[in-house]
Amino acid sequence: MSEAPARRIYLHIGQHKTGTTWIQNVLDHNRARLAERGICYPDLGACHGWPLVFLFAREDDIDRLGPMIGQRRRHSNPRRKAQNRAILDAALDDPTWRKIVISGEQLCDMLRWNEVRAMGEALRREGTEIKVIFYAREPLGYAASMTQQRLKAGLTLDELRAEPPTPDYKRRLQKYFEFFGRETVEIRVYDRQRLKDGDVLADFLDAIDEPDLALDAPASLASNSSMSGRAARLLDLRNRLFKRISPTFARRHPPWIMPSIARVPGPRFALTKGLKAEVTRRSRRDVAWLGRQLGFAPFPSTQPADGTAAPGETPAGGKAGAGKRRRKGQGKGEGAGRPGGPGRKRAAGAGPRRRRGGEGQGGAGKAGAGKAGPGRAGPGNAGANRVGPGKAGPGKVGPGRVGEGKAGAGKVGARRAGARRRAAGKVAT
Repeated sequence: MSEAPARRIYLHIGQHKTGTTWIQNVLDHNRARLAERGICYPDLGACHGWPLVFLFAREDDIDRLGPMIGQRRRHSNPRRKAQNRAILDAALDDPTWRKIVISGEQLCDMLRWNEVRAMGEALRREGTEIKVIFYAREPLGYAASMTQQRLKAGLTLDELRAEPPTPDYKRRLQKYFEFFGRETVEIRVYDRQRLKDGDVLADFLDAIDEPDLALDAPASLASNSSMSGRAARLLDLRNRLFKRISPTFARRHPPWIMPSIARVPGPRFALTKGLKAEVTRRSRRDVAWLGRQLGFAPFPSTQPADGTAAPGETPAGGKAGAGKRRRKGQGKGEGAGRPGGPGRKRAAGAGPRRRRGGEGQGGAGKAGAGKAGPGRAGPGNAGANRVGPGKAGPGKVGPGRVGEGKAGAGKVGARRAGARRRAAGKVAT
């Protein structure tokens, strides 16, 4: 009697936003064709994640899974849980299957260490090997895609800015290393340059050792495309309004609202520069850890350029306009040669800059572009100290300069100097 061939279980645990929905729907659509090849895709729905999470999550800690809506609520039902366990055990115990494929991105995220152990013990059978498959996506792409997903789940942009999504490779993988062993966990990089034929489905079929398997895509399968920035803002507004009713009310959206919002046109949603910098900062150690597990840099082309400003830092260049303010105060009256119009106006002779002196010291210390204005005489002050142009110029006039006929941007002729003296005499009388 010949020995039965060894079987293998392929446990695809995600991560989120790495084409998992596409893979699962194609496998579900081709369940009969897979069966012809001796491959079982258990009939637990397209995604096996939530059925298995509720099978192995601790009953006394089930509330941490959050509001159980839709299929989550169905799979938490005791009768449904018993049915799911029977389907899983039947697949594991059937000797005709040479391969069993289980896929659910929730398995890397929602199960804790002891729950991963409970699942692993339930999957083990004599003569059966288990291979864990994990796809790792670079942090910025993951954060942008997951932000949109969490907006759909009822979170607001403010909440997501305060706690941006990060891939957390180490947290998700170490519990599988602990129970299944590092050598049984295959990490694949979700990047077109690294995927087989640049396609995640072709790459996944290669991971389960079926590279030549041809599968049909369901015609009704909608693409999981990005929403526009305008759609994200509309969804954020809706979530903020509904959260005023109840913290969890925003999650209970009508089923028609997501397709409607997804069709809102506009530029593609993108993270802000500040949020990109924050995600990169938070993920730096995690990416380094992943690189050590792989033996190579997983995302060499996505590292931010040096000098990227973190949130709250002042951009390079300092405050705008500071240089212009310094230029306004430069130069002296005789050499500026520029119109005084744009300069800062100052009452002639006012403040500590006024010096006591003879008749030649008019208030022309703030002369404009060489024009001697009519001036104004203040009560009780010597007229000479109030005479000068009406416009403030950019420079200062040193003592004795006015007496030499130099004011503002050039020399003032004898005729203009005489006009000043006559004006001074009128004020004095």
